[in-house]
Amino acid sequence: MNRKVTIWRAILCGQCKQIGLNEEDVRDLRDNAWHTELNDKSWKFVSEKRYLPVVQGKWTVAQRWIVDLEKDVPDDLGPPYEQAPHIKWRCPYCKENHFTDIDLKDPSIALWFCENSRSDEMALVKWRRPKSPTTPRTLRRVPRRRG
Repeated sequence: MNRKVTIWRAILCGQCKQIGLNEEDVRDLRDNAWHTELNDKSWKFVSEKRYLPVVQGKWTVAQRWIVDLEKDVPDDLGPPYEQAPHIKWRCPYCKENHFTDIDLKDPSIALWFCENSRSDEMALVKWRRPKSPTTPRTLRRVPRRRG
């Protein structure tokens, strides 16, 4: 099944650095790794209408690194982990399973690129949330590993 949607893009130096389904979210660059005060005025925002495949994803919980770029982590400890929600979905382009992490506040449909492609291949991925996704058994912090 395909759905016609409006795709919004945040462009920096001719490269797409962020995509989304609504303008407000794409213009919010606070969590974008490429955004700095120095390049704040260099961003361009464009939209286009496209037909995209809609794919059913499956909610699962897996480890995600907790990255704090302000702190050094000793090599012997390895990065700290947390249990976090992920969506497993089969890409309609490369036919492989992708495993994308999400936040609990994310809507249950998202616009994602094929992780194996260097082109502009995108899909709408939708999923069902579990009845209680924040229970301690499903989401908990995992202690750091020691060498």
